[in-house]
Amino acid sequence: MKPSPAKVANRYAALSDAARCAPGGMCFRYTTRWGVDGPGNSRDDLVVHGNVRGLSGPHAWVERKDGRVFDWQTAEGVWETLGRQPDPSYSKKGWPKREFYAEFKPTKMKKYREEDAMINSIRAGHHGPWTEAEEHHAPVSKTAAPNARGRKHAAAKRPCAAWPGPSNSD
Repeated sequence: MKPSPAKVANRYAALSDAARCAPGGMCFRYTTRWGVDGPGNSRDDLVVHGNVRGLSGPHAWVERKDGRVFDWQTAEGVWETLGRQPDPSYSKKGWPKREFYAEFKPTKMKKYREEDAMINSIRAGHHGPWTEAEEHHAPVSKTAAPNARGRKHAAAKRPCAAWPGPSNSD
Protein backbone atom coordinates (compact mmCIF):
# COMPACT_ATOMS: atom_id res chain seq x y z
CA MET A 1 0.00 0.00 0.00
CA LYS A 2 1.33 3.42 -0.97
CA PRO A 3 1.76 5.92 1.92
CA SER A 4 -0.35 9.09 1.97
CA PRO A 5 1.02 12.25 0.28
CA ALA A 6 1.40 13.90 3.69
CA LYS A 7 3.48 10.99 4.99
CA VAL A 8 5.69 11.08 1.88
CA ALA A 9 6.17 14.85 2.20
CA ASN A 10 7.06 14.55 5.90
CA ARG A 11 9.49 11.68 5.28
CA TYR A 12 11.13 13.57 2.39
CA ALA A 13 11.30 16.86 4.32
CA ALA A 14 13.01 15.07 7.21
CA LEU A 15 15.89 14.06 4.96
CA SER A 16 18.82 16.41 4.58
CA ASP A 17 19.85 17.42 1.05
CA ALA A 18 22.82 15.09 1.43
CA ALA A 19 20.54 12.14 2.24
CA ARG A 20 18.13 12.96 -0.60
CA CYS A 21 20.68 12.67 -3.36
CA ALA A 22 24.12 12.00 -1.91
CA PRO A 23 26.14 9.05 -3.17
CA GLY A 24 23.99 6.07 -2.34
CA GLY A 25 20.88 8.32 -2.11
CA MET A 26 17.51 6.86 -3.08
CA CYS A 27 17.43 8.35 -6.58
CA PHE A 28 20.75 6.71 -7.46
CA ARG A 29 19.75 3.35 -5.99
CA TYR A 30 16.44 3.54 -7.90
CA THR A 31 18.22 4.01 -11.23
CA THR A 32 20.78 1.23 -10.78
CA ARG A 33 18.00 -1.16 -9.73
CA TRP A 34 16.02 -0.19 -12.85
CA GLY A 35 17.44 -3.04 -14.92
CA VAL A 36 16.04 -5.53 -12.42
CA ASP A 37 12.85 -3.82 -11.22
CA GLY A 38 11.94 -1.09 -13.74
CA PRO A 39 8.50 -1.24 -15.38
CA GLY A 40 9.00 -1.97 -19.07
CA ASN A 41 12.77 -1.74 -18.72
CA SER A 42 14.95 -2.42 -21.73
CA ARG A 43 18.62 -2.59 -22.63
CA ASP A 44 18.13 0.72 -24.49
CA ASP A 45 17.31 2.61 -21.28
CA LEU A 46 19.77 5.25 -20.12
CA VAL A 47 20.66 5.98 -16.51
CA VAL A 48 21.29 9.73 -16.17
CA HIS A 49 23.23 11.52 -13.44
CA GLY A 50 22.99 15.29 -13.41
CA ASN A 51 21.89 18.36 -11.52
CA VAL A 52 18.28 19.53 -11.55
CA ARG A 53 16.59 22.75 -10.50
CA GLY A 54 15.25 22.42 -6.97
CA LEU A 55 17.88 20.07 -5.53
CA SER A 56 21.19 21.28 -4.16
CA GLY A 57 23.09 18.13 -5.10
CA PRO A 58 23.20 15.69 -7.99
CA HIS A 59 20.14 13.70 -9.06
CA ALA A 60 19.58 10.49 -11.03
CA TRP A 61 16.81 9.35 -13.36
CA VAL A 62 16.12 6.86 -16.16
CA GLU A 63 15.33 7.82 -19.74
CA ARG A 64 13.53 5.17 -21.76
CA LYS A 65 13.75 4.88 -25.52
CA ASP A 66 10.00 5.60 -25.72
CA GLY A 67 10.61 9.15 -24.42
CA ARG A 68 9.50 8.58 -20.81
CA VAL A 69 11.53 9.60 -17.74
CA PHE A 70 11.38 7.81 -14.38
CA ASP A 71 12.89 8.89 -11.05
CA TRP A 72 12.56 7.94 -7.41
CA GLN A 73 10.88 11.19 -6.34
CA THR A 74 8.13 10.73 -8.95
CA ALA A 75 7.60 7.05 -8.08
CA GLU A 76 7.27 7.93 -4.38
CA GLY A 77 4.93 10.88 -4.98
CA VAL A 78 7.42 13.50 -3.76
CA TRP A 79 7.21 15.83 -6.78
CA GLU A 80 3.40 15.57 -6.82
CA THR A 81 3.21 16.42 -3.11
CA LEU A 82 5.52 19.41 -3.62
CA GLY A 83 3.39 20.67 -6.53
CA ARG A 84 6.02 20.02 -9.20
CA GLN A 85 4.27 17.15 -11.01
CA PRO A 86 1.37 18.22 -13.25
CA ASP A 87 -0.11 14.76 -13.80
CA PRO A 88 -0.49 12.16 -11.01
CA SER A 89 -0.26 9.34 -13.58
CA TYR A 90 3.45 10.14 -14.06
CA SER A 91 4.10 8.15 -10.87
CA LYS A 92 3.24 4.99 -12.82
CA LYS A 93 3.92 5.84 -16.47
CA GLY A 94 6.82 8.29 -16.12
CA TRP A 95 7.21 11.88 -17.30
CA PRO A 96 7.27 12.80 -20.97
CA LYS A 97 10.95 13.67 -21.44
CA ARG A 98 10.20 17.15 -22.79
CA GLU A 99 8.09 18.01 -19.70
CA PHE A 100 10.70 16.63 -17.28
CA TYR A 101 13.42 18.72 -18.91
CA ALA A 102 11.21 21.84 -18.93
CA GLU A 103 10.35 21.46 -15.22
CA PHE A 104 13.76 20.47 -13.85
CA LYS A 105 16.21 22.08 -16.32
CA PRO A 106 18.88 19.36 -15.98
CA THR A 107 22.55 20.29 -16.37
CA LYS A 108 25.91 18.54 -16.06
CA MET A 109 24.44 15.27 -17.28
CA LYS A 110 26.23 11.97 -17.73
CA LYS A 111 24.20 9.27 -19.47
CA TYR A 112 25.08 5.59 -19.04
CA ARG A 113 23.70 2.48 -20.66
CA GLU A 114 21.61 0.68 -18.04
CA GLU A 115 23.95 -2.32 -17.91
CA ASP A 116 27.04 -0.11 -17.59
CA ALA A 117 25.45 1.77 -14.68
CA MET A 118 24.83 -1.49 -12.85
CA ILE A 119 28.45 -2.57 -13.41
CA ASN A 120 29.78 0.84 -12.26
CA SER A 121 27.63 0.57 -9.15
CA ILE A 122 28.92 -2.88 -8.26
CA ARG A 123 32.55 -2.04 -8.90
CA ALA A 124 32.47 1.37 -7.17
CA GLY A 125 30.59 0.00 -4.18
CA HIS A 126 27.84 2.65 -4.34
CA HIS A 127 25.00 3.66 -6.66
CA GLY A 128 26.51 6.97 -7.77
CA PRO A 129 27.30 9.53 -8.80
CA TRP A 130 30.69 8.21 -9.81
CA THR A 131 33.92 10.09 -10.26
CA GLU A 132 35.85 9.46 -13.46
CA ALA A 133 38.19 7.22 -11.47
CA GLU A 134 35.19 5.08 -10.44
CA GLU A 135 33.71 4.83 -13.94
CA HIS A 136 34.62 1.39 -15.21
CA HIS A 137 32.22 2.04 -18.08
CA ALA A 138 32.26 5.63 -19.29
CA PRO A 139 29.04 7.51 -20.00
CA VAL A 140 27.67 7.36 -23.53
CA SER A 141 27.23 11.15 -23.46
CA LYS A 142 28.07 14.14 -21.27
CA THR A 143 26.88 17.74 -21.19
CA ALA A 144 28.53 20.78 -19.69
CA ALA A 145 26.75 23.27 -17.49
CA PRO A 146 25.24 26.20 -19.39
CA ASN A 147 26.99 29.54 -19.04
CA ALA A 148 25.22 32.67 -17.80
CA ARG A 149 23.39 33.10 -21.13
CA GLY A 150 22.15 29.51 -21.11
CA ARG A 151 24.53 28.34 -23.85
CA LYS A 152 26.81 25.36 -23.51
CA HIS A 153 30.45 26.17 -22.81
CA ALA A 154 32.76 25.87 -25.80
CA ALA A 155 34.83 23.34 -23.83
CA ALA A 156 31.89 20.92 -23.52
CA LYS A 157 33.76 18.27 -25.54
CA ARG A 158 36.49 17.82 -22.91
CA PRO A 159 35.91 15.19 -20.22
CA CYS A 160 33.78 16.32 -17.26
CA ALA A 161 35.46 16.95 -13.94
CA ALA A 162 34.70 14.74 -10.96
CA TRP A 163 31.36 15.38 -9.28
CA PRO A 164 31.56 18.22 -6.78
CA GLY A 165 29.26 16.44 -4.30
CA PRO A 166 26.07 17.54 -2.53
CA SER A 167 27.23 21.10 -1.92
CA ASN A 168 26.85 21.97 -5.61
CA SER A 169 24.05 24.49 -5.98
CA ASP A 170 23.09 24.03 -9.66
